[in-house]
Order: sequence, then C-alpha cells, then structure tokens
Amino acid sequence: MFKQKKITDPLSDIDPVLEEAFSDDYQPSSDLDTDQESEKKPVDVAKVKMPNLEESSPGTPISQNLFDDLTVKVSVELGRASMPLKELLSLTEGAIVELNRLVGEPLDLVVNKQVVARGEIVAVNESYGFRITNLLTKEPRS
Repeated sequence: MFKQKKITDPLSDIDPVLEEAFSDDYQPSSDLDTDQESEKKPVDVAKVKMPNLEESSPGTPISQNLFDDLTVKVSVELGRASMPLKELLSLTEGAIVELNRLVGEPLDLVVNKQVVARGEIVAVNESYGFRITNLLTKEPRS
C-alpha cells in the first residue's frame, strides 16, 4: 500500500574529508606531530628592546585659553527640599515649600552641577545678581 522512498545520504555530495570528519567512527589522523612544536625556538625576552619612558619628552600642556569660549551652565541654588511624591502632587498656588537653608546663610554658585563658590543675592539695576563671598577650592591630593 505504502510506497517506500529511498533515503539518500545528505552528506554524499560533500568533500570526502568532511564526510570522514563527521562520521561516527572518525579518529583524527596523527599528521600533526608534536615534533613541529619542538622545532619552534623560544624567544629570549631579554633581547627585546623596549622604549625607555624616562627618555621621552613630555607633550605640550593644553593651553588654558583653549577653553575660553566653552559654555557652562551656571546657577545659584537657594536651597533644597525633599518630600514624598504624594505631598508634591498636592501642592497648589500659594503653598510654601520649606528649604534646607537658613535665612542669611550663603547661597551656592553651581557650575555644571559642582558648587564652586558661595555668596549672596544682590540687586543690579532691575535684575538679580550674585556677589561671591567665598571661592571654594579643592584640597590638593597627597
């Protein structure tokens, strides 16, 4: 009733070397002897010439005027507050948010998220200004 189909080997058209490699009874040939490895000569690391880093002259330092036209974000921070999101969402016009800074305490001059100075708000014509009272410096690393 049923006609049997002849099953052909899918690897029959592949290179005989590959066919042998993928057969069940494959055993690698011993063409690669360990004698080839023993023929390699060891490298004497002491004879390798390495550059003396102390003899190298240092490069030219970056000129400070290279950064003269670089734009940075400058802001004055009056203070900060932390509150739950529920409380924040309930704020309305006229609500007061208490900050972490006391009245009369110096404000922070912030450049690219880094506090660089402290000072006070002043009036300049009809605008606000900031008078620096203390420049902050980093301690030298030792």
